[in-house]
Amino acid sequence: MATVKFLPSGRTVDVNAGTNVLKVAREVGLTTLDCCRLRPVCGACKISVIEGQDALNPLGDVERQYCKEQGYLPYQRLACLTKIAKDAEIWVEIEK
Repeated sequence: MATVKFLPSGRTVDVNAGTNVLKVAREVGLTTLDCCRLRPVCGACKISVIEGQDALNPLGDVERQYCKEQGYLPYQRLACLTKIAKDAEIWVEIEK
């Protein structure tokens, strides 16, 4: 199990390792976003990882390229492609 803390809400959730961040955010009511069906096409699920970058899956080639094209900072990810491996604090920055 891993614990993820969503900020600024302070909502803390225990999840299985490998759980998708966007899926968890929807399940706990932090977003109803479901626009891309877990494919990086809109960027609406941008998140900032405050602590625990190493607690998440590494960026894959698709996410890395998308983030580069969009000018994301090193601590910003796409929730639709990010999975939780161990404890992390995540600032949910849903833009839509």
